[in-house]
Amino acid sequence: MTVLERDRDRVRERHAEERTPVAASAATVYGILAEVTEWPLLLPYVVHAEPLPPCAASGTRTRIWAVRDGQFACWVSRRRYDPGRQRIHFACTTADGGGGEGEWTVTPDGDGRCVLRVRHRLGPVPATVVARLLCAVRRRAEERERGELTVSRFTQETPLQGPPEVALDFLHRAEDWPGRAGEVVRAAEVEEPVPGAQLLTLRTPHGRTVRSARLCFPYAGRLVHRQTSTAGVPGAAGHTGEWSVLPGARGTVLRARHSVLLHRPPGAAAPGDVAGELARTARVLADAARRCASSAGVRML
Repeated sequence: MTVLERDRDRVRERHAEERTPVAASAATVYGILAEVTEWPLLLPYVVHAEPLPPCAASGTRTRIWAVRDGQFACWVSRRRYDPGRQRIHFACTTADGGGGEGEWTVTPDGDGRCVLRVRHRLGPVPATVVARLLCAVRRRAEERERGELTVSRFTQETPLQGPPEVALDFLHRAEDWPGRAGEVVRAAEVEEPVPGAQLLTLRTPHGRTVRSARLCFPYAGRLVHRQTSTAGVPGAAGHTGEWSVLPGARGTVLRARHSVLLHRPPGAAAPGDVAGELARTARVLADAARRCASSAGVRML
């Protein structure tokens, strides 16, 4: 084998292309690909996607966190959109200087159908994850096309009296929840493979098990989370949320924001008040965090 042939083989090894037919319109598929900040709600592995200031006049930048097999990964994705040709070029960079690039392409393929392709150079996301992501986009697009998906969002605000960092610390230390919010959490297990990134397993008094991935940003007064198993909340195909401490009209408030993806196939029974159940749980946790901050404020006096 010549040097030129070996170099060509290395190029082929570094690149991969995946494709899948989709029983949904190209516009529906492209819309999901373009909604990268909604990926934590719609797609597996992605925990959080946060927009960043653009680095040039064109394109966007998004910092993405993902988790797979208990391991967290983070990278910055630079994207250039071509809605006319329904293509999205992306380039990913990790903190250690690694990276990869590729392109999503959506091609119409008859009435209400299309073909989804992704060609990529291997980078921070393994090829197997890219293939599964492709299948997840297809599944969500087909469910959306059939009208099976709805999104419910709600926001709660709880006034705080006392140090807000104490309230956030309570939310961060989920292992303490059973003793202070036992009406919604019977047991809690926390793994923190890297500082600030947690894998949380909750067991409720109703016998359900809920697993989540969480990212803690204490200096920004924020904690974001994504449910990684849907078995704990029947009817919910996805659930993301964020706790944050913000100045309010009458002082500091603890804000809880939640988004719930509901999936109801044709003929299936209504999932029930999923958002209401999650809202009640969030209210109990917020009240417990408020009491912690208030008691800390009294001790400081």
